[in-house]
Amino acid sequence: MIEPKTVLLLGASGMGMAPLALYLHGAGVSVEAYDDRFCEPLRSMMIDAGITVLSEATPTRKPDCVIRSSAIGETDDRVGFFRRQSVPIYRRGEFVSRLLEGKRTVIVVGSHGKTSATGMLVWGLKQIDFSFSYLVGGRFKEDVLPPAEFNRSSWVVLEVDESDGTIDGFAPDYTLALN
Repeated sequence: MIEPKTVLLLGASGMGMAPLALYLHGAGVSVEAYDDRFCEPLRSMMIDAGITVLSEATPTRKPDCVIRSSAIGETDDRVGFFRRQSVPIYRRGEFVSRLLEGKRTVIVVGSHGKTSATGMLVWGLKQIDFSFSYLVGGRFKEDVLPPAEFNRSSWVVLEVDESDGTIDGFAPDYTLALN
């Protein structure tokens, strides 16, 4: 399990990265986020939550680790810069699987419908006051709930993308497999 105090997210405007920023911030981690094409409302959502949104990939202090989206390649100059500084670099899925080691997890996987199914599962569990954290790879209609939430529960519900191969790092208690 990894427990960073400070992180830098590269490619932070993606639908997997923005919820991770919110989750980590909720867990008390100092989060700085960079994307060369930040989109709304994700940028405002992060700023409103207290996350530092950077206009350049230069953090205000050396992070404990850098988390990169799948859109940021291994050979990207920004990745190389932090690697030369001996800062650990993780792909999003790799980081999340290590972050959640020791937690009870329910993962939602599949080629279509993951975000909708995860959202419905989160909404249903909220309706019965089940205590859990969650990471959804999208936004709820009308922003009825944030795309991620951290609490001290041992349970985490999350959407896992299989496209980059990092799914193999997860050892879920329950899996909802779609398609």
